[in-house]
Amino acid sequence: MRATKTRTLTRPVAPQELFDAALGVVQNGRYRIAWLNNEVLRIGFVSGKTAISWGQEYLAEVVPSVEGAKLTVVCGSHDDAPKALLDAWKGGRAADTYLAAVVAVLDGKLTAPVTPMASFVLGDDGPTPA
Repeated sequence: MRATKTRTLTRPVAPQELFDAALGVVQNGRYRIAWLNNEVLRIGFVSGKTAISWGQEYLAEVVPSVEGAKLTVVCGSHDDAPKALLDAWKGGRAADTYLAAVVAVLDGKLTAPVTPMASFVLGDDGPTPA
């Protein structure tokens, strides 16, 4: 991942509730989960390649905080994508869009039901239990 941007969101909710909202947005959005670790509340996922974009790579992690829970999202370009002047700007916008969807789920303005999944890593020959 290159040309990364980091965004954070702190909410007065339990870490698991924030993680479920983050995972629900990924499962119900236009993303593909690359790996998932339920024990440490981390998700790695990508947005798809389109005619005008190579997509983005994301790393989302939820940690407890004094205010409740903090979601940190790192978003950047694929390593094999051609370099462009606005890559970091696009990564920041993509992270902001993802966080806005998570906030909408937490506020009840958007539904993103979570499908329970076991922790895994996506390898060349399919999912491998983590």
